[in-house]
Amino acid sequence: MALIDHLARHPNIHTDTAGVRRFDLLAEAARRAGAEKILFGSDGPWLHPGVELAKVYALGLPPEDEALILSGNLLRLIGQAA
Repeated sequence: MALIDHLARHPNIHTDTAGVRRFDLLAEAARRAGAEKILFGSDGPWLHPGVELAKVYALGLPPEDEALILSGNLLRLIGQAA
């Protein structure tokens, strides 16, 4: 939980979804820090990208927040956002 505190508090800290085994921590990070702090990660080829993608969908976020996690945040961070 201390990591989620840092994620929520500091604007320059982000996290990704790859390999998160405790889904409750991912859900808590989305709730407390917001979708704009989370990046989709598959950790492929070691983890199946479909399983990692299912974690994002299982969060039950609004479509705009899913879009941020799946591509929008990365595009913003690399300066390619629309």
